Amino acid sequence: MKRILKTRLGAVAGALLCTLLWGTAFPVIKLSYSRINIQSSDVGSQILFAGQRFFLAGVMVFAFCLIFRRKSLKIPRNAIVSVASLGLVQTAAQYLFSYTGLALTTGTKTSVITACSAFFAVLLAPVFFKNEKLTVLKLIGCGVGFLGIVIINISGLSGGFSLGEALVLISALCSGFGSFLSKVSAGRCDAFAATAYQLLLGGGVLIVVGVLMGGSISYQNIQGVLLLFYLAFVSAAAFALWTVLLGLHSVGRICIFNLLIPIFGTVWSGILLGEGVLTVQNFISLALVSGGILIVNLRIGEKKNGA
Repeated sequence: MKRILKTRLGAVAGALLCTLLWGTAFPVIKLSYSRINIQSSDVGSQILFAGQRFFLAGVMVFAFCLIFRRKSLKIPRNAIVSVASLGLVQTAAQYLFSYTGLALTTGTKTSVITACSAFFAVLLAPVFFKNEKLTVLKLIGCGVGFLGIVIINISGLSGGFSLGEALVLISALCSGFGSFLSKVSAGRCDAFAATAYQLLLGGGVLIVVGVLMGGSISYQNIQGVLLLFYLAFVSAAAFALWTVLLGLHSVGRICIFNLLIPIFGTVWSGILLGEGVLTVQNFISLALVSGGILIVNLRIGEKKNGA
């Protein structure tokens, strides 16, 4: 699989699959809340649900490796800190803010604001990795994309961002830093091992936080259980593949594809939630976000070593 993903076409296909899966997660989370009776004000139960999702995803990665790869998931000592940090930042902190914010805003806005993680990754990558360069085109591309995010939130900007949108923005920042930690972890140990442990750790932390906040969940119908398993699968598959890609390519080349999440998220929010997505404001926003990814990619991949 690594041989395929190491190619440019394989990287594009893999990144597209990850963003497609993540794009479906936003409206499915909303559906899950309604099926298991989690109210928008019940933050504790939302965090508990997030913890259950990611812990289950970690179990799925373990099972996949033991059954199909027949490999033990041991990690070397020099990778323990990076993997633990990955779990705390990319899973626990990111989704602590994301799940809470999602309950306070629309799935469409959440998916678009989450695209900020791509900009954070592109802009900050040169600070952490020597092979990452910050070019004029990257700055222009990020600026165009940010303009799209501002436009879709223009009503909130008139009086400042709402609490839900602010929390999702903080989640995006955690996601950006999580990409750096993923690359470091993938360079020190097996990508699947890093994914499994970070999901188990992050999920466990979220479960504890959710319980301490008074959260409780009762799965009284099969729909709620199936939605939980689907969301766990999304996390297991997408995070494992994403970590592999970050280990093979530069952060900028891969993370910029996060800009496609709002496109997939908007479409699925319209299909599954019936949100009014066919508006001029949304089309302009998505066009600008898409333009941002194209502009940044004008310079990405010039070096043959994949940097």
